[in-house]
Amino acid sequence: MAGLLVLLLSVPSFGQINVLTSEKPVKIESIEETYRVVGPDSVVFCYNYNWRLVKPECATYFRHTKLSEEGYFTGPFKEYNRQAELLYTGAYAQKKKEGLFQEFYRNGKTKVAGHYKNDKLTGNWELFYETGEPKCVLLYTENSVYILSAWDQAGNQTVKNGNGTMNILFGANEYLQGLVQDSVMEGTWTSSTQGMPIFTEEFKKGEFVSGQFPGRQKKPNSYKNSQIRLFFQHDFSDPEKFEFMATCTPNKPMRMAVPTNPPTYHQDNSWVAQALFLKLKRSRLATSFWQKRGQINFTFVVNEKGVVKDVQLTEESAKRFYLYLDLVPVMQDALASLGDWAPATQKGQPVAYKMSLSVELNEATIGIQYRNEGPMD
Repeated sequence: MAGLLVLLLSVPSFGQINVLTSEKPVKIESIEETYRVVGPDSVVFCYNYNWRLVKPECATYFRHTKLSEEGYFTGPFKEYNRQAELLYTGAYAQKKKEGLFQEFYRNGKTKVAGHYKNDKLTGNWELFYETGEPKCVLLYTENSVYILSAWDQAGNQTVKNGNGTMNILFGANEYLQGLVQDSVMEGTWTSSTQGMPIFTEEFKKGEFVSGQFPGRQKKPNSYKNSQIRLFFQHDFSDPEKFEFMATCTPNKPMRMAVPTNPPTYHQDNSWVAQALFLKLKRSRLATSFWQKRGQINFTFVVNEKGVVKDVQLTEESAKRFYLYLDLVPVMQDALASLGDWAPATQKGQPVAYKMSLSVELNEATIGIQYRNEGPMD
């Protein structure tokens, strides 16, 4: 690690890092370009939205941690976004996740809290709404997960001592509802948004039996693996791989002089990607997406009224996918079908704000990640 530049700023001040103004990709020659030493045994690793190591000017997440002599994470760590907001905390011991792990909302309140033991989820894990009120309590054992308690968004306890009906806000305006008996899923479970069903699944004594997307066809689309994930979107194993990108695209400079609150999608942006994926999957226009391979990047604007505008391919993607411009109206239709956002604000006033989407196309799958770019000039 000798010879690396030491960050002159304090670790939480990532939003103040001077970044390149160019949006053209930059090369990453070695992993040494993706972290900075900030103490005798303390480093900051820079990750993109997909948890690949990148240069600081390209980073979405920053992990402040310590390394063992062998080069593994050790002791406590904290992860921040570019706005210097704390997102995750946890700890490692003997190369494994150990102890209390937490995820936080952007308002600072706890979103998820629980323990790892010997690299596995263990014991009670508590989930909370953005208001700080409890959402549900899950119990992790060696081979199973149990639902102990649950509360709806109004604060009413709907599952008690492992029995009742779960009806919780599950991401971006998506509600998950189903019967809980003896702490496991039973019967029909549904996921819906704005009163429209997204998928329906059947369970028997906690075991997944079948599932289907309603779709627009006469016969619903069936699938063989449950779509239900009760919480963590962040796989803490991804940063442990130390994989780095060959190139990365620098972020625009942060506007620190005028604090901006980015747009929000139904009070919680954490499930925008999943909601968009499900919209694409159900759309008859989305066939063209499933026929492509590689990564395509889009930008769009949430205007002062919270309406999505100006969906377009980035310059780099337009050059590579000039034959596939039909994807733009497909994405435009999918984004519009999500409904309006709460607009970004500066000094309490709504402003137009630029967002970006990265669509990873693999065989039979679509991976979607989005990020905040900044207010429009």
